[in-house]
Amino acid sequence: MPPWLAGYQPGMGESPNAVESFLQSRVAFYPGSGVVDGELFETFTAAHSVHCVLHADLMEPGSLAADIVTRKFRPYIHVAGYRPLEVQVWSADKTQTQLGLIQSHPFDQDPELQGACWSVLERESGWTDAHRPVRLAFLHVQCEAVWLYWNLWVRRHRSAPFGVLLQDHGWGGNWTSFDRNGALHKLVRRSGRLPKWLLSTPSSVWPGFLRRTEPTFRRSFPLPSQLQKGESGGIGGRALYACRPMLESRAAAV
Repeated sequence: MPPWLAGYQPGMGESPNAVESFLQSRVAFYPGSGVVDGELFETFTAAHSVHCVLHADLMEPGSLAADIVTRKFRPYIHVAGYRPLEVQVWSADKTQTQLGLIQSHPFDQDPELQGACWSVLERESGWTDAHRPVRLAFLHVQCEAVWLYWNLWVRRHRSAPFGVLLQDHGWGGNWTSFDRNGALHKLVRRSGRLPKWLLSTPSSVWPGFLRRTEPTFRRSFPLPSQLQKGESGGIGGRALYACRPMLESRAAAV
């Protein structure tokens, strides 16, 4: 666990230092996340490979993410077994300040920044390390995801996210896709800010990534009526793909 997260106390999220510590840690990033797909959480946090998860979605507000982590309704698959140590809902202005964002967009699109939810979650008693880590930090930002990736990791020259989940939920409504033909891949390739891992279906995976696992089991779960998105949702069906340069460096080390 990152030391900053182990020593986190309620109220520390008011300082940009906590958010900077979050971004300097290993982060798993889900562009176009929605609010109920927990596969990114389950894959990377169950392996104790990351403690920090960042979702970005144009449609789902931070207040809805806050309702999920505070258990206003179920399902909360990605936070099962955790209680909120702290939850803050930020306005667009505060999100921009806390994350150090600028409005310029690398592809001349509207960033559509609306706000965010910052939360630190603590594992409940009765759950063990076999479940997931003692603490997790979760940031949900309502904004355009390519712009957020550029702002956080390219423009600020931070290390790329440890893992990225690729899934196009827009059904043709997004201005770009997240697969190899979309602007996110173009941005990542051009900047060299490549994640080490992709969690993806074969149709969405980027060139230069090799499949290392079998696809996860796809399963359905009931959606709460508050989401007004139908009676059930589904997650799963994605495999882990490793970045080829990472595999080559490991081979050279051996």
